[in-house]
Amino acid sequence: MSSAERTILLVEDDPAARRLFEEAMSESQIGTLDVVTTGNAALMYLDERGIDGADPYPDLIVLDMHLPDVSGLEVLEALKSSPTPLKRIPVLVLSSSTEQATVDRAYDLGVNAYLQKPERYDDLLALMDELRTFWLRRLVFPSR
Repeated sequence: MSSAERTILLVEDDPAARRLFEEAMSESQIGTLDVVTTGNAALMYLDERGIDGADPYPDLIVLDMHLPDVSGLEVLEALKSSPTPLKRIPVLVLSSSTEQATVDRAYDLGVNAYLQKPERYDDLLALMDELRTFWLRRLVFPSR
């Protein structure tokens, strides 16, 4: 499967951050982007895909830590304690928070990578290139 065929779920409540991520993904020509703005919406999105299998799970989840209802850590915990194949979906945290306790807890819960949000658009584009190259082209994905 090519990177253009991959689906990324972005869980981000900040409208400006969402818009920049969407623009950078479009400019980088990376797959399909599904967006939800709350932790509960992310969990509902994933639950709905597991009901009949008609809509596949995303290939990658990009998760913010600071969400308005349940935290990114709570979403991560729910996801990684779910049955297979849900718990196998790679999760990349993209957050402005680099508080060490939060980073450590995310890794304890099974996050695959924790990155600080880029402050400049050019840095976000570079991140998109890395995302496409490693996460969507080189990574061998688990079975669903």
